[in-house]
Amino acid sequence: MTEPTEPPAVEPPAEPPIARCVYLLHFTQPYKHARHMLSCTSGTLAAALEGHRHRASSVGTGLLASLLREGGDFVVADVWTADSSKELYRVYAELRASHPSPGRLCSICHPGNARGGRS
Repeated sequence: MTEPTEPPAVEPPAEPPIARCVYLLHFTQPYKHARHMLSCTSGTLAAALEGHRHRASSVGTGLLASLLREGGDFVVADVWTADSSKELYRVYAELRASHPSPGRLCSICHPGNARGGRS
């Protein structure tokens, strides 16, 4: 008699890519005065992050390139999604206007931050 075998492992479905979003990057160590960067993308978040890490022409790459050169890194702290490009830029502008210091939005620095998190 043969031993019962375990059913094959089933891979969980991949999460759909996050697209058209405003995102807050939290630096693992400060770079000079900077600890965060707020940005947005009309593409996917993954592509934006890849661009920040590898393409010199990406918005914000100067700061992030310096951070990485100094041995720092960054993580995505918060994401706000939008249904349209118009909404994307509205959300980005509202966040910038209401929080001139993006660190105040950071759910890593402020775990109880009601505005933080993926929406």
